[in-house]
Amino acid sequence: MKQHIIGFLVLCGLWSACSTPQKTSGGVFAPISTDGEYGSSQHSPKADSLAMTRLFIDACRARSLGDDEGAVELFREVLQVDPLNDAALYELGKIYFEYGKLDDARELLRLATEQDPSNTYYLETYGSALLYLAQYRSAIEVYQQLLTIRPDDMDAAFQLAFSLERAGSIEESLAFLQQMEQQFGPDESILMEEYRLFLRNGMLQEGIDVLLRLIENNPDEPVYVSMLADVYELADQSELAEATFDKLLEIDPDNADLQFKKASYQIRSGDREAYWNTLRKVFSNNRASIDKKVFFLVPYVDSVDKKNFTDKDSILEMARLMTIAHPTEAKAWAMQGDLLYYAGQKTTARESFLKSTDIRADVYDVWVKMFYIDAEEERWDSLQAVTTRSIELFPNQALGYYFNGVSFQQTKAYDQAVTMYKRSIPMSVGNNQLRAEIWLRLGDTYHEMGKHPESDQAYDESLKLDPANPYTLNNYAYYLSLRGEQLDKAADMARKAVRLVPDNPSLLDTYAWVLYRSSMYKEAAQVIEDALRVGGQNSAVVLEHYGDILYQLDRKEEALQYWKKAQEKGAENEKLLRKIRDEKLYE
Repeated sequence: MKQHIIGFLVLCGLWSACSTPQKTSGGVFAPISTDGEYGSSQHSPKADSLAMTRLFIDACRARSLGDDEGAVELFREVLQVDPLNDAALYELGKIYFEYGKLDDARELLRLATEQDPSNTYYLETYGSALLYLAQYRSAIEVYQQLLTIRPDDMDAAFQLAFSLERAGSIEESLAFLQQMEQQFGPDESILMEEYRLFLRNGMLQEGIDVLLRLIENNPDEPVYVSMLADVYELADQSELAEATFDKLLEIDPDNADLQFKKASYQIRSGDREAYWNTLRKVFSNNRASIDKKVFFLVPYVDSVDKKNFTDKDSILEMARLMTIAHPTEAKAWAMQGDLLYYAGQKTTARESFLKSTDIRADVYDVWVKMFYIDAEEERWDSLQAVTTRSIELFPNQALGYYFNGVSFQQTKAYDQAVTMYKRSIPMSVGNNQLRAEIWLRLGDTYHEMGKHPESDQAYDESLKLDPANPYTLNNYAYYLSLRGEQLDKAADMARKAVRLVPDNPSLLDTYAWVLYRSSMYKEAAQVIEDALRVGGQNSAVVLEHYGDILYQLDRKEEALQYWKKAQEKGAENEKLLRKIRDEKLYE
């Protein structure tokens, strides 16, 4: 059979060059028998060489066409006839190896190498299978055998060094790498493997020595200097690490990573002044990566508003320097806006967000931040302008329509507000919290328009989506009480709102007023006195309502005092003035 081996290998190589595994199971992939099926008999004298060749070619053809199950079956047929056919053993073993059937692959490949111990393809694949199975001692023998055939095979040499290390022979592995260095010269890949071996085994100083050699041999390659700084740090040699980073910065002065690393050494050593000076340099450098700068600042968004945070001014300075260095980068202005917003500088934050959108208008999140600032600052004209522009750019975003509706509602353009709220509803599908808020706003707007059935329906829709929203419960209850309608329902809602937020004077006032409208004056007095204890003394509405309740309890002098207190707090409605003038309650 030996006379056919070379021919078989060439044919199989041609047929299997583009084959890839496609199936992962099947009867033909059943485990092989290692106690007699393969490798146990001699060549059959009756084997038909031509038929065998055709069978082998068919197996290779099936392999090339992706029919690995068919190939396995055909290779097994070859081995049934000729159990020591090394080419078939190898090809079948290679298929099993690709499919992760490592024990079967190892046995087939072992038999193949026994039949042809000089075939380097067999040895390479057999060695790989042994490494996957962590059988390092056996792998050592295979790679040693391979290197006797191909002494200049650097890949096989690296695999031998790795196998020696994994087998626990670290000194042998190192000696072999040093032998490789003598054979191949101070090749970078060999020195790097020595370095990795030292680091994997905690031999930091030895690793440092290798890196120093690499730096000496490659003075223009900064990656080895960077690795050296990392190992110095790992070895707690901070001074050498920092000095190495200084050297790196001479090579690459615009490298933001290096600047930040240097700053980290300085802050660890307690030199805060040097730390901030280094950061000023990197944030002022327009060639340093803006992404690295933004990444550095992001964590401070959550801490810049904390009372115990002492570096707020410095962080805001870094953000300002970044915008100076990168004035055409939208992300620089957006980052500064975030920091300014949480630092309480909302007007300046909005200016930064606006500049960000002027540079790049397609980041919707930045527009939303301007919505919130304008709403919080009650700048309704500004909110109307910015939401109108955002709707042009993002016509399918609910928040733009919602905040546009808020701007119209607050300027008493109720019809336009209703239109925008209604447009936002279908776009808010999947966001029940926003939909509930939209229906709440519609309820308030319809109330202002005097459309009470529509208002009640809107509140009901809101509560379906968010039944525990204390402000929806409060508003709905209060407006029902003003109309004197469904007072039992109003009382239930007002009571629930107070339970949800117990110490809110406005919610307590609503509950008291619902009780008042139900002629439950004593109960109303108890509730509104709770409101006064938690801040209601500063509300003209609460003070006036308390005066009304006192009047109904025949405590008229006290009622007059509270009406006057309400006037002092700024209340100027005509009914209140008449109450004070006539010392009489007007409903």
